[in-house]
Amino acid sequence: MQINNIFTSFIAVEYLDINNQEMIDYTLDLKSKNKSVEQSNRVGWQSGHLDLSLSMFQPLFSKINIMAQKLHSDIGLKKDLDNKLTTAWVNVNNKSGFNVQHRHLNACLSGTYYLKGVESGANGNIVFKNPWIVDYHVPDNCIEEYTNVTSGAYSLPPEAGKLIMFPSWLEHYVEANTTDIDRISLSFDTKVHVYV
Repeated sequence: MQINNIFTSFIAVEYLDINNQEMIDYTLDLKSKNKSVEQSNRVGWQSGHLDLSLSMFQPLFSKINIMAQKLHSDIGLKKDLDNKLTTAWVNVNNKSGFNVQHRHLNACLSGTYYLKGVESGANGNIVFKNPWIVDYHVPDNCIEEYTNVTSGAYSLPPEAGKLIMFPSWLEHYVEANTTDIDRISLSFDTKVHVYV
């Protein structure tokens, strides 16, 4: 029997060796001067859209643009078009802070870069939901092995220096931070730029 894998998705992960401290300092200063924007975050704090020309973020933004363009090509989008960072914001989730399930509208790729996080996952994993809603159709007690087809979710722990990128339509949420250590991240969206 031939089995064809159809309608696949992906999560790309890369570890970056860049200095996070200046970005952390900027984020905490911004947090001390501004109320949180209410989007998917609960208990924690989220900034508005950052100025993409901020100097301390340029090494990170450059890496995001390089990764976005590579993924753009890898998933079969037109190679003569650019996939570029369009919006970015920072998040501080202190103890009990979490993000409800959401997707990023009006974007092509989205992602998170962890400026500060605890590898154990106690800081709150990012969890991606299987878009095919498997858990409504196949009960857990019927599954021998979790695979790309039978898993209802996939999670990754927050680790400082970890860059995650995924299709913007992939629903995800962030578990509550159960530690006294802030989880600090930068989230972002990219778009395909069509030149006329």
